[in-house]
Amino acid sequence: MAKFLVPLALVLAVLAAVGSAKKGFKAPPNGAKPLSDKEIDSHPKQKPGGKTHRAVVPVAFDARKVWPNCKSISTIRDQGQCGTCWAVSAASVLSDRLCIASGQTINVMISASQTAGCSVAGQSPDANCQAGGDASSAYKYAAINGLPTGGAYGSNQGCVPYNVPSDKAVPQTCATKCTNPTYTTPLPQDLKLVDSYWINYQKGGKQAQMTQVQIDAVVSQIQQDIMANGPLTATMEVYDDFQDWDATQGVYTGPKAGAADLGGHAIVIIGWDRTPAGVPYWLIRNSWSDQAGEKGIFWLALGKNTVGIETTISAPIVKMPNPCLTSSFCDQPIDQAMSIDAKNPTAPIFLFQGNCSLQVTVKPDGKMTPVSPAAPIGKSIIGAPPGPITSYMINADKLWMINPAGEAASGCSVPTGATKVLCTARGTASGGSSAQSTFYKSGVMNKWSYVPQYTSWLFDQTNKGTNANTLLTDNFASVNALQNVDGTKMVVFGKDKAGKAAAGVLTYPTSATSGFTWATKPGPTSALLSCATAAPGRR
Repeated sequence: MAKFLVPLALVLAVLAAVGSAKKGFKAPPNGAKPLSDKEIDSHPKQKPGGKTHRAVVPVAFDARKVWPNCKSISTIRDQGQCGTCWAVSAASVLSDRLCIASGQTINVMISASQTAGCSVAGQSPDANCQAGGDASSAYKYAAINGLPTGGAYGSNQGCVPYNVPSDKAVPQTCATKCTNPTYTTPLPQDLKLVDSYWINYQKGGKQAQMTQVQIDAVVSQIQQDIMANGPLTATMEVYDDFQDWDATQGVYTGPKAGAADLGGHAIVIIGWDRTPAGVPYWLIRNSWSDQAGEKGIFWLALGKNTVGIETTISAPIVKMPNPCLTSSFCDQPIDQAMSIDAKNPTAPIFLFQGNCSLQVTVKPDGKMTPVSPAAPIGKSIIGAPPGPITSYMINADKLWMINPAGEAASGCSVPTGATKVLCTARGTASGGSSAQSTFYKSGVMNKWSYVPQYTSWLFDQTNKGTNANTLLTDNFASVNALQNVDGTKMVVFGKDKAGKAAAGVLTYPTSATSGFTWATKPGPTSALLSCATAAPGRR
């Protein structure tokens, strides 16, 4: 057998080249763009833990091992030389959580290119690559509009694969059809939606300071949420010595003296562990290819807010399957009925029942047709409080929807081009636990309301009462909700004397001396609501 001898000088040259390639790794431009305090207030916040049992946090947790069939968790993406870390990290977390929520049966890669190209409205393709952003924008877009699949650069996988090679910056556009010619599912049918999302951001940007108590609380929230739902996104300040990190250096505890600050960077936390000496650290999945760190994974000190790692946390919420039944809205009493915008006759109209919602259209005769199948309230209305929704009101020209605990959402509207309602603020409404129902007619802020203490009366915008006599009490054991039809009539929802769901159409008084009359006498809700015609859902 012939022997091939390689000169020692060549071997040493190759080894030196390999070593210097990793040591000279060039990080992409900084891509995490801090949100202003005002922007932070516009996003749904992570809810603190309740009184329910919380899982015991183990010393070590690795999502790759807990959900081994979710391939995205173990996949290291490469953002190339675009500042799209925020979009790449968000797309990878969306992929992770869709798989986990499906019981590890949905194994797709959400498109990082489409995430970068669509999530920031009005931004140019060049800016989509270079300007940077925040993962919350991606989650908001995914919750409202959905995102298609798309694998890594050159993979030819999914609808819109990533189009940025490792050594270049390429403009990111918002595709209207699949860019992969071999992918057979049209983009509109390929969209993957999530129910909602949350953020937990400290205000003040890079100058934000956290006490140890605050840090510990965030650490607990991160760990509980990862154990329940999977990896999440965070941001950090990157210094040039972080580019050269590997496991031989131990846990990264911050920049060394003289290290240069390269800017903000979005990463994914997939778990945590401890060194043999007991030093805790986060397992960080980066988007600099598997050539950086330890095959794309970094160890970052846990519980010290090192380089701001515990300052900015966000994640999508994915829930499967849909527990809501459209038929239930015909068979069971309605809690509340509400138009998203009383001044806009084409605004979405929702019926609420427990923790479920049903969007409907209402004809002038009061007949209602579902727009889509019943769904959890939080899936139909991003940022809504948990059900039941029993009351709503207008405060400072903003709609507030309220549950019995007084939890409220406001600023609810349908963003341009969106398919879902988004509420931009959460809070507590004074008197929010009231059972009063409010209606608007003729597209103006006139209202008829029903107060349970006054069973025969309806009140106008000046709180002047009009006696409905026995129209309500003869037909309803209780009135739960009212919904304006066309400025002259309203649908009345409630329970009949037998406790069953009932609805009727009441005509408004035409003069100061006239009274209410029934346009459609009360009967089963199914006589007005066509539950069998609900449109098919999509995910």
